Amino acid sequence: MSKAGQSDGRVLERGLPRQHAGLGRRRPGRTHISFYSVGGQYSESLPVSVAREPRTLLGYGVGGSTLPLAHGFPVRLVVPRLYGYKNAKYLSRIEVTNHAITGYWEQYGYSYGGEVPASLLRPGKY
Repeated sequence: MSKAGQSDGRVLERGLPRQHAGLGRRRPGRTHISFYSVGGQYSESLPVSVAREPRTLLGYGVGGSTLPLAHGFPVRLVVPRLYGYKNAKYLSRIEVTNHAITGYWEQYGYSYGGEVPASLLRPGKY
């Protein structure tokens, strides 16, 4: 597995569930949510249906502290059932649109959906 899909096992314990971050509101004609990193080098896009999933989170803390820079300070997107490359770090802007964008990793051939096969998921609700 690539570095983009790996995890060090830390669990975000502080964050905004998607409904408190404006990701839960329905907007007619808007089908995707795009996430942009500080500096604009990285971007990612999700269908609204994925962004609205109960476990989707905008994380800002881990281990009782502010999210460390290495883990995406100030805010990172977390969608547990997707590969790590879909969990954008260092977020500075979120945009609700009527189209998907080609994110940083998709430019290099990664799948837009980024779904981890069910056989590889740990037991739990994703």
